[in-house]
Order: sequence, then C-alpha cells, then structure tokens
Amino acid sequence: MLAIKKIVRIPTNVNIVIINSLIEIKGPLGDENLLLPSFLVFSVIDNSFIGYLIYNKDFSHQKRIIKKQEQQFKLLAALLKQYLKGVSLGFSKILLFVGIGYNAELFNKASCLSLNLGYSHRIILNIPVNIFIFLPKRNILVIKGKNLNSVSQFTSQIRSLREPGVYKNKGVLYKGEVLFLKEGKKK
Repeated sequence: MLAIKKIVRIPTNVNIVIINSLIEIKGPLGDENLLLPSFLVFSVIDNSFIGYLIYNKDFSHQKRIIKKQEQQFKLLAALLKQYLKGVSLGFSKILLFVGIGYNAELFNKASCLSLNLGYSHRIILNIPVNIFIFLPKRNILVIKGKNLNSVSQFTSQIRSLREPGVYKNKGVLYKGEVLFLKEGKKK
C-alpha cells in the first residue's frame, strides 16, 4: 500500500464540519462547502485537516487513474487552503482609475457601482452579493470578498471596461501593475 498525505492547518477562528464527503467550512466572513471524492480518506486532528490518498502498489496497470487521483487530491488541498483563508481573512484587490475624469461612485445602498471611464456615458454595474466594495478615494476601488474566484472575476470585469493604453498609460490598472509605454510616431 502506498499513501500520499497532505496536512492543512486550520485557523483558530474557523470551524470544519464533515458530513459524509461534504466539508462545511465556517468562519467569521461566512461559510463555504467543499465536496470530496470517495477515494480520499480524511480526518481533523488538533486544528489540522489531514487527507490521505491510499492505493495499492499492485495496480501498476492503472497508472493513469492513479495519476488523475493524485492531481485531484492536490487540487482539493489547494482549494481547501483557499477556502480557509477566504472565510477567515478574505481576499481583496485594488483597482486604480488613471486618467482625467476617471472615477467611481457607489449608489443605491452600495448595491450598484457607477463608473466614469472617459466614454460619453457612465457605466453602471450591479455588485454581486458576496462582494464588498470600498472607495477610499474616487479613483481608488477596493474589492473584498471571501471567494477568490468571484473577487478576481468582478475585478477583471471592471478592468476590461477600459484596459490601460500602451501610449498614454490611461485606464483601469491593478495596484502595483507596471506598464511600459510605447513611443509614439516620430517625424
């Protein structure tokens, strides 16, 4: 018998409830569910989640199946770490609006986002339920949430409305993003 073992530390403010093959992760920012496949063995011991992938050494003719199960096992360990961080600390991304008149406003009890990105009209977006938005300044947007995928998707949706130009460096940028300007035409 061979076994692969992964240990994931559980933060102190997070509770894990295991029901059959469903893991419920509850923390201060909300809860997430993760469904585990039947070929995994798992347990919770002393604020650690321990998962095992066990297979027989004699099944060498099933190498493809074993390799696929190993990949799924590693993916589930990474997802579990991501969910634990999300429900305890959360994820955030910061967008900068660079350009004259580029700004953002919250309205309708912070459920809608209005963007002025240099077009002839304002762009209005509905904010998803599990995402929180803060505006420290009119040209800085902080997006927070417990799920990294939803935060990243909403951030990229806003950025795609006015991607930064390579000649003038105007548009919606991630904080810390470095753009290299192209040189214009020369006479």
